[in-house]
Amino acid sequence: MEQITLVLDNIRSAHNVGAIMRSAAAFGIRDMACLGVTPYPRRWDDSRLPHIASRAHRAIAKTALGAEEALTVRHFPRIDDFQQQFTASVYALEQTSEATGLPDFTPRPPLALIIGNELEGVSGRALARTAGCIQIPQETTAKASLNAATACGVALYGCYTKLHQRTQDD
Repeated sequence: MEQITLVLDNIRSAHNVGAIMRSAAAFGIRDMACLGVTPYPRRWDDSRLPHIASRAHRAIAKTALGAEEALTVRHFPRIDDFQQQFTASVYALEQTSEATGLPDFTPRPPLALIIGNELEGVSGRALARTAGCIQIPQETTAKASLNAATACGVALYGCYTKLHQRTQDD
């Protein structure tokens, strides 16, 4: 699914980032953008202090198990910086009253999928810059949210099956 870019919006946990990278690699994602405070693996042009870059890389690698090597990862301080370089449709994985349920969403690549912060979800600034929101239907209302890495894996599977079904139908 090279036609989908994952965008991590201020994800706090390096372990979530690593788990997301494993799911991304499993579904053929090749491009990832890390916004704001989202930890990201060491890069050749890394501007972080060496000990900070190394610590983030080690923590991500613990759960990514090599998937971090299969992705092109870029860091952007803000969503605006990302969108200056990405001109296709941007969707957020977020529960809103206007969100389209994942089973009803038809991905039209190229697109970007924003995964939000573990506690606050996708930032208002990022939401304002999307073509729409996608939500994962859930049976319970008691705790109607999933871990960021889990939600990302479910969303990627949903997009993957729709895209492959479309290519088989063509």
